[in-house]
Amino acid sequence: MIEQRGRRAAELAIATSTEILSEWKAYLGTRNFTLLHQILDQLREITDPYAR
Repeated sequence: MIEQRGRRAAELAIATSTEILSEWKAYLGTRNFTLLHQILDQLREITDPYAR
């Protein structure tokens, strides 16, 4: 069971991540942001031991 403090931390983490990604997309533009996301997904395959 997640306690109230954990829920607040998760909500803050999601909000912060959303804000950062929005800033990156505004700076890079939709096309380059999408390319960045695709490249990072590819790199995850070789760097994340928990990736599927």
